[in-house]
Amino acid sequence: MYIQNFDTLYVISDLHMGGETGFQIFNQGDRLRKFIGSLADESGRIGLVVNGDIVDFLAESPARYLDADGAIEKLKRIWGDPAFKPVLDALQAFVQVPNRRLAFVLGNHDVELALPAVRDWLFDQLADGSTEARGRLISAMTGEGFSCSVGTKRVLCLHGNEVDG
Repeated sequence: MYIQNFDTLYVISDLHMGGETGFQIFNQGDRLRKFIGSLADESGRIGLVVNGDIVDFLAESPARYLDADGAIEKLKRIWGDPAFKPVLDALQAFVQVPNRRLAFVLGNHDVELALPAVRDWLFDQLADGSTEARGRLISAMTGEGFSCSVGTKRVLCLHGNEVDG
C-alpha cells in the first residue's frame, strides 16, 4: 500500500458547509479562504486533510440521511452559496499547485461522499478540468481514516464518529 509523505500536514474538520442563510453552522469562509490560500506559498510537499463533515447534507432541504438521489443537487446548491464559495474556490486553487495534496475523510454528516457519483462530482469541480489537479485529490471514504507520513512520523486522521458510542 502506498503511503503519502508530506513535509507539512494541516488538518481541518467539521466545516458543515450547508443549509440556507440563517441555518448555517459555518460562518468563517473568508478566514478559511485566506488560510488555505497561504498554503500555496509554503515550500515542500504540503498536505491538507478535511477530516470529515466538509459539507452537511443533513442541513440541506429536504434533510435525509444518505440522500443518494438528492446529494449532487445539494452539492450544487452548496457550491454556489456565497457563504461557502470562497472556501471551495480556495480548495480548487490549492489542488492546482504542484506538491499539494487534498484529502477528504468521510464524516457522519457527509456520508453521501462515499457514493462514487457524488464524490466524483465534487472532485470534478475541485479539479476544474485539470487531470493533474484531479490526481492531487485523495478520497478516504471507507471509514478507516487517512494515513500518511509527515517526515519520519506516521499520522492517522479519523473523523471521530467511528468511535462514538
